[in-house]
Amino acid sequence: MKQFFKYLILLLTLVMIGLVGYGFYIKNHGQYEFGDKLIGLGVLGTAFIVMPAFIAYRYSKSGVKSYMFPSQDANSK
Repeated sequence: MKQFFKYLILLLTLVMIGLVGYGFYIKNHGQYEFGDKLIGLGVLGTAFIVMPAFIAYRYSKSGVKSYMFPSQDANSK
């Protein structure tokens, strides 16, 4: 199942890079509004779909407790 998410994240990353690249290509050939929409969709997809999926995939393997402070009350001293 982990391999599926790895390749899904890779596929989504390539699609978003393709959207941004095609948006710049279309924008360079005169269709400014449609090119801007494609670039925006690529950036939004990267920010709100690819990055959270990547972070969830990477942190599911590691122990998060090693990055947390010990649970001691600050007022007990």
